[in-house]
This record gives sequence, C-alpha cells and structure tokens, in this order.
Amino acid sequence: MSIWGDGEKPARAKAYADAMATVARANPNDDEAQVFYALALLATMPRGDASLPIREQAGAIVDAVFARNPKHPGAAHLILHAYDHGRLAARGLAAARAYAKIAPAASHALHMPAHFFVQLGYWADAAASDRASWAASVAWASRGRRSVVQRDFHSLAWLQYELTQLGRFTEDGSRRVLRITEVLGLDANQQYQTRDLFVRQMRGRNDQGQLEGGLEPTGEQPTFAADPLEQGILDRVVHSRPLWRLTPL
Repeated sequence: MSIWGDGEKPARAKAYADAMATVARANPNDDEAQVFYALALLATMPRGDASLPIREQAGAIVDAVFARNPKHPGAAHLILHAYDHGRLAARGLAAARAYAKIAPAASHALHMPAHFFVQLGYWADAAASDRASWAASVAWASRGRRSVVQRDFHSLAWLQYELTQLGRFTEDGSRRVLRITEVLGLDANQQYQTRDLFVRQMRGRNDQGQLEGGLEPTGEQPTFAADPLEQGILDRVVHSRPLWRLTPL
C-alpha cells in the first residue's frame, strides 16, 4: 500500500488507489475511508480531458460524504479538486461556497473556491476569495514569525488576474498597477526571478488633457499557460487571452 517504493510513480499511485478501494469497500459507512479512496484516485489522474472519468468517479465518492456531513473539510476540499475542470465546475459550486466557511483561517481553503468562480465567470467572487486567502496567509506567516516568502503568493497572483478580468487594476482607485509579473522562483543567489506578463501602456490624453492607458500583454506566456485549455475554460478567458497557449504542451 505504500505510495513510495520501487517502480514508476504512476504504477505506485495505481496500486495505492486499488488498495484504498479495498478499504473503502470494506468500510462503506466510514467517511474517512471514502475520502482517502477519493484522494488516492485523484493521484492517478492524467492531464486534460483524459482525467474526466477519474474526476467524476472521485467526485461522486466525496459528494456522498459531503451530503451526509456538509461540514466535512476533506469532502469539501476533494470535491473542489475532483471537479476542477471546465466541464464539471458547476458541480462543485456548493462545496466551493461552503469550504471557506468550514476552514476560514486556512489560506488554501479560502483560495480553492476561486478555481470555480473563475471557471464559471464569477470574477467578483473569485477576487473576494483570493483577497481573503492572501490576507490569511499573511496573518499565518506573521503569527509564526515566518519569512514573507511563505505567504501564499499563488492567491495574490490569482487576485491580480481576477482584477484584470474585472477591468479593475486597483483596489481603491488611488493608484495604478504598472505591471503584472509572474514569479519564476529563486536563482542561485536566492534572488527572485520574474517576468512581466502585462505592462501599462499610455494611449494618449483624454478631452481633459489627462493621460490614459491600460495594461497590455507583453506576449510572455506564464508557466501555467496550458491550464485554461486543459481545464476546458479557454472560452472564458477574455482580457488576457494572448497569454495562453491554444494547443496542449
């Protein structure tokens, strides 16, 4: 049953999922057995649309647990991972709205609903989720006297993107965002490497003589550029469409 061992990881993941299937069948009323079986199934998923049968199988398992216990954090969490695909996203909306309330201090629990709000076009809800997620990660790092690099910059990057889709490049209108960048990681000198995805370009002056402009894509593709296509949501991407690859990697 060990997920670690000899052989390739896909084979080990499949063996673990088969073992958890046995546990789940032997304990049909044990919510934890069912949730861990669903988790094991999700670890066997291929990328893209090929994942849909496994997503639906795992989703059905945790849907049943969530129906019995709508405050089960594992069930709500795995519903979101199971249905995190454009064709299935509507099935996860109830869990998305519940999960943040189940674990309100957990940055990841606050962020995951945004996956569904983005796919369904609920941009304001997505921005609210990631705003709360980022704040929770800042609070968590501060409480533990942790480095700022342990904050959840993933949710902050999503928030920037969501505000872009809303056409709101500032939170309060008091300043303008000049660029949106992707953090690529640390170099050998432990310095963050970034690249610009959007840069503000001036377009001229309006009738009052004020400078006008907006964020324009640089043409640089983010490392997650294949995701919208693979998750079936490319048709929902509007303002940042030039950033995304139109064919799978």
